[in-house]
Amino acid sequence: MTVAISLFLKLCSFHHVLADNRYLVQRISLTKKQSTGELAAHFNIQVDTFALAASYPDNLRLGHYLRFIFAPTCCYQNVYPTTPSIRLTFILKRLVELVFCNLLMVHIAY
Repeated sequence: MTVAISLFLKLCSFHHVLADNRYLVQRISLTKKQSTGELAAHFNIQVDTFALAASYPDNLRLGHYLRFIFAPTCCYQNVYPTTPSIRLTFILKRLVELVFCNLLMVHIAY
C-alpha cells in the first residue's frame, strides 16, 4: 500500500510539473523577449531549468522519468542538483543501514 501511494504521489508531481512546462511554453509565445537569459529573468527561473522547461515536448525522456521514480523524492524537478562524482562511502553506509534495518525488523517480527 505504501508503494502504491508513493507512486501515485510521484505521478501527480510529474504531471503537475509538466503542466507547468506546457503553461510556460504558452506564456513564452506571448512574450516579445527573445534571448533565453531575458526570458528566464522575466519568468524568474534559473537559466538551465528554463532552457529545459521551454523545450517542453522534447524534454520528456524515459531516463528522466525512471530517475525520478527510483529517486528518494516525491517532487519532480526538471534539473536535480548533483555532485560531480559518486561517493562510494556514502552508498556503502546507506546499504549497511538498509541491511541493518531489515534485519532489525525481522528480529522484532519474530
